[in-house]
Amino acid sequence: PILQVTSPGKSPAVAAHEDKKQAILLISDLRQGRVQFQVSSIGGITIQKAKTSREDREGLYDWKFFNALVSPDEESPERLLKVLHDKRTMEKLLQVVALINPDLHKISRYALEQAWRAKEIFDQ
Repeated sequence: PILQVTSPGKSPAVAAHEDKKQAILLISDLRQGRVQFQVSSIGGITIQKAKTSREDREGLYDWKFFNALVSPDEESPERLLKVLHDKRTMEKLLQVVALINPDLHKISRYALEQAWRAKEIFDQ
C-alpha cells in the first residue's frame, strides 16, 4: 500500500507525477501471511490467521499485529512495542507522518529517538 498526497484541492489520481509526494506504508519483507477479518453482529472486529494460509512465517506485520490494533488482548502491548522498537518500521511511519503534517513529523521523530535511546540505556 502507498499513501499519496498532493496540494489541497487536487486528487492524487489526476495530479501529475511531479505534483505528488508518496510513501510506501509497510516494509514488504516484514509483511507475512494472510489474514481473515471477522465482524461480529455488534460491529466488533477480530483479525485471525487465515485458515487458507499455507505459510507459517510470521513478521512484525502479521495477523497478530493488526489484531493488536483493532481488538487488543493481553499480548497486544508487547506486540506493539516490538513494532515501536523496530527502527525500519518506524522510519516508514515517519515518512507517512511527514507527508501528512511536517510539524507532527518533527515531534514524532524526537519522541521516537528519545524512546529508542531510553531502551538502549535500559537494555545495558
